[in-house]
Amino acid sequence: MPLPHLVEPCTRAVVAAVLAFAAMSASAAEYRYSFYTFFDPTTADLYDTRSVAQAAATLTLADVEGGVRFSLAQPEHDLVAASEAGTFVQSLWINGPAATLTALDGVPLASTSGRLSAPVTLDGGLSYRWRFDFAPGSFGEGQSASWTLTGAGLSASSLSTSAGWPQLTLTGVGAPFDVRPQGALNFVALTPVVAVPEPASWLTLAMGLVALASLQGRRSLKRPPQTHPATR
Repeated sequence: MPLPHLVEPCTRAVVAAVLAFAAMSASAAEYRYSFYTFFDPTTADLYDTRSVAQAAATLTLADVEGGVRFSLAQPEHDLVAASEAGTFVQSLWINGPAATLTALDGVPLASTSGRLSAPVTLDGGLSYRWRFDFAPGSFGEGQSASWTLTGAGLSASSLSTSAGWPQLTLTGVGAPFDVRPQGALNFVALTPVVAVPEPASWLTLAMGLVALASLQGRRSLKRPPQTHPATR
């Protein structure tokens, strides 16, 4: 069989594989935030920030059918707490369009959760339209919660590019940052980690598949013809 007749089907298979992989990746896009940075309440500068070595919380925005799934967790960390009970997540603040909120599992959302009628400005001059609240003392270290926002055109990408970085209010923080009621401290998550292949990854994948197809074609050409015993 001439080589062009082998390469053409292989090329079609490579294109189909790349397109299929792209579709799967697009439908499973994730944006992962880690809350390391907080606004220092002990200074007069409203924009003064500090960072901790271990993330006080993590947030994952993942595309699901019809909307976005939120997964919020507070891992064990080294931030000083006011008591042995540890610290607690009080609120998560983000921006985004109107959508339907549905709780899934983990620590339940408080009834005050939802989209605000007007933006609320928090530390750093950042304004937000969505708040997700938890009952005081309910969302401790080692716990998590998840919920979904559904609506037309809503995606993890659209939420991640909304004005303002996600902000999280932690309570039960100890000295020297316990100057606010309930030891509240506001963390901000900056650039997320995007779990979607970059263009270089697509190129590497395509080159690898092309090389594999070419190798398979050469092996087919080198395979000796089969002989069959003569029949009488």
